[in-house]
Amino acid sequence: MTSATRQRPSPSTPSHRTSRSYVHVGMDRSGAKTKRQINTVGIHGQPRRTGQVKKRGDNKWLISVYLGTDAAGKKLYSAKMVEGTRTEAEKQLRAFLSERDAGAVVAPSALTLDQHLDRWLDLVKIKIAERTAEDYKKWLAIYIRPELGSKRLSSLKTEDIQAVYSNMLKRKLASRTVRYAHTILSAALKQAVKWGLLASNPATDCTLPRKEQKEMRAMTLDEARRFIEAAKENRQGIVFLFALEAGMRPEEYLGLLWKDLNLEGGTATVQRTLCWRQ
Repeated sequence: MTSATRQRPSPSTPSHRTSRSYVHVGMDRSGAKTKRQINTVGIHGQPRRTGQVKKRGDNKWLISVYLGTDAAGKKLYSAKMVEGTRTEAEKQLRAFLSERDAGAVVAPSALTLDQHLDRWLDLVKIKIAERTAEDYKKWLAIYIRPELGSKRLSSLKTEDIQAVYSNMLKRKLASRTVRYAHTILSAALKQAVKWGLLASNPATDCTLPRKEQKEMRAMTLDEARRFIEAAKENRQGIVFLFALEAGMRPEEYLGLLWKDLNLEGGTATVQRTLCWRQ
C-alpha cells in the first residue's frame, strides 16, 4: 500500500516547488514487513530527476525510474529495456513514471518464485484442508517449479506462465490439470501483490484451455457381476465389494473407522478422508 501526503506551496514562492513524501509498505525475504520513505521534489507538482534514458545499442534504450530509498538509505530504481528512437524511449519513460506514481511499479527483488511459493504454502496450509494443501504442494512441484521456480518473482511475465501451460497441453495433459495448476499459481501470485512484491498478477491475462465436459462412465450390470466374482478371490475383496456398494472414493472408504459404521442400520458415515503425504 502506498500513501502520499502533499504540502501546498506558498503563493509567494516563485518556483512553485512542491514536495511529495511517500511511504511504501512491503516485505523482506524473511517475511517481515518493511517501510520505505520515498521523497521527491518537483516544479509545478511534477517530479524531477526521477527517470532517465540511456542508450544501450542501435535503437535500444534502458529506461529507469527512481523509487526512493530503502531502510539503509540505498537508492532504489526499476529499469527495463525498450526499442525505437530516443523520442519513443522518452515517451515510454513518461508512461513508466506515470505507472510509478500510480503505484504500479515495485522495486526489483532477488526473491525467486520458489521462495515465494514456500512462504505462500506456509500461509495457506493453516486455512485449508490438509489434503488440499498437499495437492497444492504436489501440483506446484510437478508442473510449475521445474520451469519457473528459479526465476525472479519480480521478472515473471504472463508469457512465461503461458509457455508452461502450452507445454502441458503439448504433453497431452488434461485441460482440468492445466486449469487447476493455474488456479494454484494465480492464488500465490495474488498474495504476492497483497504483500507488495508485485505490482500486478501476471497470471491474470493467461489464456486457459476450455473446460472439458466428460461423461462419467459407470460399470454395466455384467461388468459389476464379474467384478464381484473377481473380488471374492482376493484377500481384500470385502473392501472392493464395500466400495462398489457404497460408491465411495478410495480416500473415503479407506479412512473409515469402526465407529463410523452402523451395522444394524446398514449405514456408513464419512467423517474423514485418507491423505497420502508426499
